[in-house]
Amino acid sequence: NLAIFLIFYAFFMTGAVTLIFGKRLAALNFVKRKCEADLRFALVRVRENAESIAMYNGGERELYGSRGLLQRMIENNLQVIWAMFGFEMFQNATQYLTGLLPALLVAPQYLAGEVEFGKVKQAQDAFMMLRFSLFVIANRTDEFSSFATGLGRLDALLKAINSDGGEGDGDDGERDAKKAKDGEQEALLGGVEMQETANTTRVAGEGLVLSGMTVSVPKTRRLLIDQLSCSLKPGESLLIMGPS
Repeated sequence: NLAIFLIFYAFFMTGAVTLIFGKRLAALNFVKRKCEADLRFALVRVRENAESIAMYNGGERELYGSRGLLQRMIENNLQVIWAMFGFEMFQNATQYLTGLLPALLVAPQYLAGEVEFGKVKQAQDAFMMLRFSLFVIANRTDEFSSFATGLGRLDALLKAINSDGGEGDGDDGERDAKKAKDGEQEALLGGVEMQETANTTRVAGEGLVLSGMTVSVPKTRRLLIDQLSCSLKPGESLLIMGPS
């Protein structure tokens, strides 16, 4: 009778732990990994584009964005800590309840004189051993939720790769890559668009001819190129060097 009761008890408690803590921990772990990945990507992006960010005075903007990502990660970690605190409290409560239930079930027989007191202790020991065997999923809900989170992210990555690979041709992929690159450059420039001055003229023809071209950093008076004049024929290359 104790074994049958423990089996039903184990199924009930495992389902309760999965519904109460399993889904929440899986969702929090998914958000946790996403926040960590976003912060790592942002920091690596700043390191790789440090010169451009400094040139266009984008330090404050990048700092604000990185602080926001860090704050979201801290808030998520606090939620994970509170969820794990509730999970551990529930686990401890069920552990002490497991030791109490056999005594309550055998107590009527002991009071009626049908069993000796040692049977109560034996029932408790057997109950605890069966509990550790049947509560494998309930005891490792946090590990299973973390494992499920990793599988979910890998599945999402594979679906994204397959969907990108199955739509369009090479030209579409190149256009998408160009759009992404243009969007990244626009983010580095802080949304500033390059505008032609009033004395700029364009004439169609072969090659490239520049006459008196001046380039300055947006929103500043810093000159990068001052009065550059050159002529390039098709197939020729030009390297502009200066202090950096």
